[in-house]
Amino acid sequence: SLRLERAAHTLKGAADVFVAKTAVQACWEVECMGKNGQIDQAEAAWKGFERKLQQLSAALQRLVDSSASTLGSEAAFGISEREEQR
Repeated sequence: SLRLERAAHTLKGAADVFVAKTAVQACWEVECMGKNGQIDQAEAAWKGFERKLQQLSAALQRLVDSSASTLGSEAAFGISEREEQR
């Protein structure tokens, strides 16, 4: 249960970087279950986290796609013509 707690804690921090509150909440729940030895309940909570992570991934992909189409792919990723010529 300590490994589960640590893994959930690490993922919670990563999700927090993106201000993904629902993913952070789901990780917190899994982390608490690991801390309290509730391994039997953690699988369902983990699946909830995976769904939140998929939603975050899709939202980030839409953001990248939107930026690329609006700015052009080079500008969206901060690549100038001068850098491409190097």
